[in-house]
Order: sequence, then C-alpha cells, then structure tokens
Amino acid sequence: MNRLNHLLLAGALLTSQGVMAATKTLNAELNSSFKPVNTEVTTASSSYEFTKKLKAEPIDPGIITNPGLPGWFKQQHYVEARINNDAEAVTEDIVPLVADSAGLDDLDLGDIEVLSGTLPSGVTILLACHNTSARWELNLNDIEVSLPVDANTIAASIRNNGRINTDIDENSFDLEFQLQFDYPKNVGGIYCSWGGHDIDIRVNVNVSGVEGEFDVTVEDDGSSRVQIAAIEKMELEVDNVSFDSSFLTTLTNAGISVANIFGVGCSNLTDCVNMVASDMLSDNEQVEDALIDAINQALDISLTIDGGTNIGAASLDYSVSLEEVETSNSLNRLNTKWLVDFDSDNPSTDCTDNLTKKWFFPNNNLSTDDDFDVVFPFKVITDLLYTVTRQLEPCVGLIWDLGFIEGDLEVKPDGSFDIDSVSGNELMISLPITAEATDFAFATGTIGAVAELTAEISPACGAGFEIEVTNIELADISGSILWDLGFWSAEIDAADFLADMAADVEDDLMDSFSDPIVLLPESFGLNNVDQFVSIGQIDSNSSAIVIGLNVMDTDPNCN
Repeated sequence: MNRLNHLLLAGALLTSQGVMAATKTLNAELNSSFKPVNTEVTTASSSYEFTKKLKAEPIDPGIITNPGLPGWFKQQHYVEARINNDAEAVTEDIVPLVADSAGLDDLDLGDIEVLSGTLPSGVTILLACHNTSARWELNLNDIEVSLPVDANTIAASIRNNGRINTDIDENSFDLEFQLQFDYPKNVGGIYCSWGGHDIDIRVNVNVSGVEGEFDVTVEDDGSSRVQIAAIEKMELEVDNVSFDSSFLTTLTNAGISVANIFGVGCSNLTDCVNMVASDMLSDNEQVEDALIDAINQALDISLTIDGGTNIGAASLDYSVSLEEVETSNSLNRLNTKWLVDFDSDNPSTDCTDNLTKKWFFPNNNLSTDDDFDVVFPFKVITDLLYTVTRQLEPCVGLIWDLGFIEGDLEVKPDGSFDIDSVSGNELMISLPITAEATDFAFATGTIGAVAELTAEISPACGAGFEIEVTNIELADISGSILWDLGFWSAEIDAADFLADMAADVEDDLMDSFSDPIVLLPESFGLNNVDQFVSIGQIDSNSSAIVIGLNVMDTDPNCN
C-alpha cells in the first residue's frame, strides 16, 4: 500500500479523538524497529557493491570549503619522495644490485691509442729504418674492465644545486690489457725494404684496485625521472700495476727511454703505465656510461612515482608529474616534489552531491632520519577519499517503521573529509553525514552526525602505498526528523538514531570502504631488485604526514 492510500485510509477511519490516542501510541512505538531499504543492488566492476543512482557525467572537481583564503594559502600540495643520509641506502644497497645490468662487472673497451709522437734524432740516428718523421703509437689493446660494486665501493655526498659527489674505492677492481709500443719504419732502400724491421713491443698488463671521484648533477629529465644531467668530474686512479720487465728491456735495447714516450710526468715505467691506465679510465665514455647507468637505475628505483589508470577497487586514474628536484648539503638529502591528481571515468553519484573538498595549510618540511621518506599532504589524502567516495556512493538507505507509516531515510555525506589526528601510521579521519527523510512532503528536519574513520597508511605489498579503513564509528549525533500529517505526527531524535540505526549505518559505511584504497600505484619500487621497505619514523603536523622507510631484504608488507 503506498503513502497516498495510507493517508486516505487514515482520513476515513480516524476521529479526532482516535487521532490523539493514535498519536500517543505511535510516539511510544517510535523506537520499535527499522529495516534497510529494499533496493536493487548492482555489483560494480570492483569488489564494492552499491545502489545504482548514477549521474551521467564524470566526477566533478568538488567544491572547496574556505573559498576566501589568500593566494599563498592555496599553493600546491606536493607528495615528496626523498633520499636521506647522503644516499647511503642507494649506494650500499641499490647500486650494487644494478651494477651488473649496467655492465660494470664486465666492460670490453677494445683497443685504444693513448699516446703518439716522434722520437728525437739522438734516438733515430741509431735506428737504420726510422727517422725523426717516423711516428710511434702507444696502444692499450683488448682492454677488459671489471668493477664489481659492493656496499663499500661508492660513497656519496649530496651537495646543493643538484650536485651529488661520489667517491669510488674498490680493491676488487680488475683491469687487463696488452700494452703495445708500435713504431713502424719509414725509411726506404734495399735494407729497410728487405732486412729492416718495424719496432713492435708488446706486454700483458694486469691492474688491480681503483679509487677516485665521480661527481654529477641530477635533474628532471623531462619525463618525470631524476637522472644524471652532467658529469662534473671523473677522475679514477688505479692502484697496482704489474707486467713483465721484458717490455722495458726491449725499449732500452732499442735506445728508447721512458721519457721519450711519456715525457717527464713520471719517473719509471710502472708509474707511467699507472698514469696512462688511470687517464684512460677517467676519459673513457664506456666507463662513464656504465657508472651513469648504474646510478640512474638506482635513482629511478628509489625515487620514481608512477601513475596509472583504472587502478584499485575504486577504478581510479592517477596522474603524476615531477615538479621539482632539490638537493641540500646541510640536510644531506635529495628531495623530489610530485603533483598527484586522482580522477575516474566512472560517473559520480547523486547521494554524494553535498561532498566537498577541503584546504589545508601547506607542508612545512617534515622529515625523518630513515633511508627514505615520503610526505603525504592531508589535502592529497582527502582529495583521494573524495574521489573514491563520489564514485562508490557510501550512502545508506533505511526504512523506519513508524507503525502508522514507514519513514524512508537516507544517510549521506554532507561536508568534507578532515584529518583530525595522527598516531603512528594511523589516521583519524572525520566526515560529516546527514540523515534526512526522502518523503519530503510531510517530513522535516535532519539528523547530523560525524563518521569517524580509523585508517592506516602503509607501503603496499611489492610497491606503492595504500590506505586501509579499519573502523568507522558515528559521533556527535544531533537533530531530529518529524513526520507531521496534521492529524498525526511522529519524531525520531538523536537518541533514537543512536540506539537503533547507528550500528547499521557504521556497518554499511565499512562495506563501502572494505578494500584498501591505492594512494600511490608505484613508489620506492625496490622490488625490481628484490629489495623492499619497512616503516621507520613517522611524524605529522596539521597539514601532512611523513613516513620514514628503510630498505629490507624481504617484504614486511606482504601477508
């Protein structure tokens, strides 16, 4: 029987005295029972279930509360990802794992001419088939380099203006090549054509140990990646050089001295070969490229935040953009600032039309002492919750059995998400909600409450971050709803709502947030090299939370 038939039947049967008596009886029965609205529930593409009341347009950007704020207050809120402590975790844990793929363990440099020149007449006068125009070359042939990187090989020092200085010290470094002095004859005649000879002296050289500096500047490479922009200094010096003494003996027998080849920059052949090998390494593009590749891979793994589409139970699209790269000598850290936006192609829902977004104060440089840390502005978190809520319709429909009629109620968001407090990685999030009657013709008033969400923010299994709502309780319930037909009235108040409805509303809201919400699809993706992160220090203020992260060999976030 619909409401109109109820009213007609009531008007025909009740006298004024009966109405008064019925009013007493019905008012006494207000708390008798209620039941959920019987509506058709549709299963969405995600694991959420909700009543379909979809609007034919995408999620709108949301009304911002406090619109009269000054411009400085409305500046961008960035997610910040940082490498701390002079990048110790990167150089000790990450670079060694990517060094092999960068080629540092096995570099084949081929053949390189390192010096060339002519010999003075005092030497050539003793050589029948060479004159002062004859040119010699000093070649390093079949050069093979192995720079096995371990936790102690590279030490970084982060400086200002994007500069990172690194010291290299590796005892296991190995360099092998053939040292060749090639001095072709250039004099004609019968003797030189038939009996004279070229001078070609060769010896195998082994080098072990290397130390030096590799200093670079980093910047956004234009595709939201922190990469090396320039090499400021590359200077490598080998430690121990060994080769057979026959090389020097043969040179001496030909009347050629070390000074004739190397000049006066070194005093003996061993030191001279050391110098040549060091200069070759310092100027070699393949060695440079391998070091660049290893460091770039490590930076990419440690800092990059990636977006994505149709992610998570809420089917969200994540748009990310690297906006700033900062380095600090005094703070010993590399900081990146990212714009992170959330959207969905799914339509928004009618019942969340009163949901709004909220402004917060900008972050004021929260940080930790852990290997890495990531700063999440409260505005980014609440904007994410706004977008999820607009899509998933966490609204509760109820029918209140008034005895004489059934009162239809809808509980829905009515305001903006706010973060009230932080304890460790646990957030206390509040959302104003309103219960109102949907039979507006004869019902007035609303019941207001605050849904208090307990949520945990943590690294996701593998990579990324997520928020999981673990509990929802209603608080600050107030107001009342009155049904008044003129000849009959009934009212429910905050006490009635708390006693008979609050628990069911809490359960239904929890169902809407039953799955973890993806906060960042990819960040600190160390799983690419079988490394993971665990939560370290946590700090917060009135506008953001910073979560410290430390490198682990196993993933503590996978259960």
